[in-house]
Amino acid sequence: NKKWYFGANAGLDFMTNPPTVVTGAMTSPEGCSAISDGAGNLLFYTNGINACNANHSAMPAPGAMLGHPSACQSGVIVKQPGNNNIYFVFSNSANFGGGTIGLRYSIVDMSLAAGLGSITAINIPLVTPTTEQVTSVKHANGIDVWVLTRLYNVSTYHAYLVTAAGVNTVPVVS
Repeated sequence: NKKWYFGANAGLDFMTNPPTVVTGAMTSPEGCSAISDGAGNLLFYTNGINACNANHSAMPAPGAMLGHPSACQSGVIVKQPGNNNIYFVFSNSANFGGGTIGLRYSIVDMSLAAGLGSITAINIPLVTPTTEQVTSVKHANGIDVWVLTRLYNVSTYHAYLVTAAGVNTVPVVS
């Protein structure tokens, strides 16, 4: 949470006081996400379509993620518990057409590309149709992470548990 990248190539570095303005390589008018290591060093950031590594270059990937830069939250990054190399990028599309792309996730392996990371699996579907919102919250056990989204046009929420085993694709439905 020490480095934020957002908007039109904008960013903030919270390692300084006051925060330092920095320049990124991504444009996102709405939702985006960035993640740093425990020391505050940037790992990567995403607008839910592409991911940029710590050098602000496009991360190698087998294609584009199906998020949308106009979604309220087009990308959320979650570290796999117990693994310092694997991260999941949960992406959501904008609601043009009723959220038909839905919530998907891609896998980033930071041990690849000389430690700058590569996307190894892309757009694994979880649920459709969804709204533009997705968020994550630490599990009560302090280790695992819940990823939540709401279905389109109904008050039904899906919560996916991320553990050391990966993403549980069977949601808790509320």
